[in-house]
Amino acid sequence: MPKDELDSLMNAVLPFAQKMLSEHAEFLPYGGVVTTKGEIISIGATDGHEHPPSQNLIDIMTESFQAKARNDEYRATAIVFDVSVVDPNTTHKSDAIQINLDHVENMSVSVFLPYKIESKGNVTYGEMFTQKGDSKIFAPR
Repeated sequence: MPKDELDSLMNAVLPFAQKMLSEHAEFLPYGGVVTTKGEIISIGATDGHEHPPSQNLIDIMTESFQAKARNDEYRATAIVFDVSVVDPNTTHKSDAIQINLDHVENMSVSVFLPYKIESKGNVTYGEMFTQKGDSKIFAPR
């Protein structure tokens, strides 16, 4: 059940990053959640600035998600942002969409989708890979 909910959440949030990369060659961090009622909701963040540092938005969402998790409002969360990583499939440094997924049932994973912008509107994607997440949202049960 946790894996299925995280897969559904990832599939719900990923297309927006891909659309933004195709249309604007960038995107600001954003998120999504699965509520305790099973609803998937998209979440945005702002720090009041027009061009906020990405880490500020990630921190705002992390703190908000932690508070809602403590109140048993969320079953799963996703924070989506742009990173530069070494792709284990090619061993080369690559831009990637990173999705940090956390589930109330002690499951946490970071998903990476490497990409390269060939030209405006033309983005090619590498092979998705995962690593163990940081379990920042939900308190251990």
